Amino acid sequence: MTPHPIRPVPMLLTLALAVAACSDPAPTATPEVAPSTTEAAADVDADAAAPADVAAPDPADAPDAADAVRLSVDVGGSVVEFDIAASPELEPFGRFATCSGWRALVGAYSVVVAEPDHDDVVSVGAITNEAVTGSGTYDADVRVERADGSSLSAMGTMRLDDGLRAGEIVAFGPDGTRVTATFECPSPRPAPEAVESAPAVEVVVLVRQDDAERILGLVAAADLAECGPDEAGSSTAVRIDGDDRLGAVTTFELTAGEAPTLQFRAGATSFEFEAVEVTLGDDGRSGTFSASDADMAVDGAFRCG
Repeated sequence: MTPHPIRPVPMLLTLALAVAACSDPAPTATPEVAPSTTEAAADVDADAAAPADVAAPDPADAPDAADAVRLSVDVGGSVVEFDIAASPELEPFGRFATCSGWRALVGAYSVVVAEPDHDDVVSVGAITNEAVTGSGTYDADVRVERADGSSLSAMGTMRLDDGLRAGEIVAFGPDGTRVTATFECPSPRPAPEAVESAPAVEVVVLVRQDDAERILGLVAAADLAECGPDEAGSSTAVRIDGDDRLGAVTTFELTAGEAPTLQFRAGATSFEFEAVEVTLGDDGRSGTFSASDADMAVDGAFRCG
């Protein structure tokens, strides 16, 4: 099979990080990292959550996959429902779900669902063209894929409700096809904060396999990531270890230098590339990357706050 050609980073990835990359330095306070599912439930004041004579539920009894995406999409009059729980076993090009609303920090907001067994629409992905600052309406790119292999790329808006865990998408394809969707991303974790509120490292990745594409992202507190060469001259551009239950990119490592490499994990799938092109900003703390092999291709961008 002929390898995919490496192509320039799509405009949506550039726009998704441009605002954050050019903004003033973030505050120096170190943010609290969102606790795990069990920890999040344990932080709730049981006395306040239940009457004195009623025992609060044991957090240990909570289901492991409490994060989920519920999305209803109407594509030109065809309505399809998705309801997928987060799991480290999900595959980006199989049954899959991820949502920025599950995370502790949010930059560019993305929501992705995929259900290969559907008869009509099998995947919906949307990402805002800028880092969100709270509830409101943002320009967004939307991609819809169908069971027959056709796809629709649309431009429109994403409206986010208070709490950043639900919203509405309205977009139009080049031929005028209207795409509308409502979504919810329930989670037991604390509500996410906008990335501008804390030092953070943000990565956006577009992965392509045959005719399918997945927009994946990761935002991590700055103290949980490595960014730029260290004092010993390490070639690491950015390295993040994330939460493997959250579906999207959970670990990520990009090296620069003479022989750049890229490896990351999304759901149950590990990706590793040696044919990589990296372009770094002047300070080495932001940049773009492209990679490909015989089966798939990747474009992406990152920035370190």
